[in-house]
Amino acid sequence: MTDTVAYACFRALQFQLSPRGLESEAICIEAALIRGTSDAERLAMAGQCLVTLRAAYPALCGNALAPYLAPCIAAIRRAWPDYR
Repeated sequence: MTDTVAYACFRALQFQLSPRGLESEAICIEAALIRGTSDAERLAMAGQCLVTLRAAYPALCGNALAPYLAPCIAAIRRAWPDYR
């Protein structure tokens, strides 16, 4: 990912997921960051990971992970303004 700020925010989120037992979600984000062929594709894939994460763990995402999710969502919305 060429946007180092976006990359850093996703990495910070990953490091918060693993200690909480969410290794597969952290791996999903890692795969999105390295598999995409462009920044837009990487952000789209990471966005799908976040949709799944937020649906599966709404309380955790709304509280403890909120400060880490917010910059990730902002990075996605720069490329995909309609992202929810």
